[in-house]
Amino acid sequence: MKKLLLVVATALGASILKKNLDKSRSDKDLWAEATGSSTGTSSPDPATPAAPAAD
Repeated sequence: MKKLLLVVATALGASILKKNLDKSRSDKDLWAEATGSSTGTSSPDPATPAAPAAD
């Protein structure tokens, strides 16, 4: 009986962990889509000037 309880508790814990990981991954994908970044880096695009040119 204790082994069955352990198996059920382990399965429940694994399913909760998987659900949290999937949610985290989907939140990360949504954030990347909203901010327009395809990677997790925060470095600016090298083709974009950092400051406006002085005239």
